[in-house]
Amino acid sequence: MKLAVVVGTNEVKRMRSALKFVNAAVTDSEVKLFILGECFKDKILDVEELHLKEAIESFLERGGKIYTCGTCIVVKKFIKDGEEGVCPLSTMEDLYEIIKWADKVIYF
Repeated sequence: MKLAVVVGTNEVKRMRSALKFVNAAVTDSEVKLFILGECFKDKILDVEELHLKEAIESFLERGGKIYTCGTCIVVKKFIKDGEEGVCPLSTMEDLYEIIKWADKVIYF
């Protein structure tokens, strides 16, 4: 199955739930995660007890793809050196293409 997961929240616990979901789904589905707006501000990623950095790394290592709209600079600090293009800065047109590609769309 092809899943498009769209995250548009700045609520820490909802972000954690979205990352748990994509990590579960990527085991047997092709998953593209699109991050909108201010949901990946430093204050969210720096909440160490939630292990969001590790969840992002796990998702990418397992074949997930992350797309962002205007937040990529913050996310890139958590991506290993030399992995350019892992988290491309994306547009609303890209989001539309991902939604057309997907069998199912989930929004957090």
